[in-house]
Amino acid sequence: DQCGTDHHLATLSHSDFESLSDSVSFYGEPFGDHSALPTMMLCQFAASEVKMVLSGDGGDELFGGYDRYLRAAPLWMPERTSPGRQAFQRLRSAARHMIGRQGYSPPSPYAHWHQNARIFTFEELQHLIGKRLPNDPGGAPLAKRTSTCQSWPYLSQLQYFDINAYLPGDILTKVDIASMQHGLEVRVPLLDHKLAEFAATIPPEFLVTRSHESGFVGKALLKDLAERRFSRDFVHRKKQGFGIPIAQWVGRMALPTIEERLLGGGSEITQFVDGAAVTKLIENNESPMRSRKIWLLMVLQQWLSKHHSTTSTH
Repeated sequence: DQCGTDHHLATLSHSDFESLSDSVSFYGEPFGDHSALPTMMLCQFAASEVKMVLSGDGGDELFGGYDRYLRAAPLWMPERTSPGRQAFQRLRSAARHMIGRQGYSPPSPYAHWHQNARIFTFEELQHLIGKRLPNDPGGAPLAKRTSTCQSWPYLSQLQYFDINAYLPGDILTKVDIASMQHGLEVRVPLLDHKLAEFAATIPPEFLVTRSHESGFVGKALLKDLAERRFSRDFVHRKKQGFGIPIAQWVGRMALPTIEERLLGGGSEITQFVDGAAVTKLIENNESPMRSRKIWLLMVLQQWLSKHHSTTSTH
């Protein structure tokens, strides 16, 4: 109503979720981001009406919007407290310093980013494949580049990792392949190089701020601008990514169905993972991010089944 736009609605259902084979085949690798499904459907839906669309990708990376940035805020943002509270903070800091002599230290920006960006922990990965690994392969390529940004502010380092890994390896890849599959051109104005270069000069305290109402606020600068056009309640509503209700939809699948898909006769995934570990994951409803882990395994199995002739010769 405020912008005078003409909205169109498309609904993605649980049945669309279960028919993942077509979407998997579009990607030349096991692409595990479950938001690829709604992205694929959205591109098909938009392509029926227009040839080019605009995307807001890059806003979280450049302007500090991800929840992992907010979780890290206490590690780098000084607290505004009363004198009494400040005295308590000094006492707590002294205690932390003493603990530090015994080996404790807060996580580095890279350790924080890696922990919050991955689905399987290193320990879970070893258990899943049934062998010990000499080192964690998950972030090895990016870890070699941490020296580039070690002197930067904490938040700037987190942004650097997302801009160099998550943004090109997941977000842009997802949209590029989904849009090209349906002949749709997607433009990303927030990643214009001049705007990106400007965003890199903005101090962290203008990107993530403290709020008495909700703790920490991400993309604070953009939200300040948005409040000129929209109500504060609308601008500061809960962040909602473009995903599917993966926990509910995987939860609706019967355990025997999941086990048959992953471990049934002719399963390709059993060449690489331990069946007992997969069964334990499927049956453990208390496992953190259980549904997302199962989804990754389902995508890998589906991809392997479509490339059987290739994988069987290597």
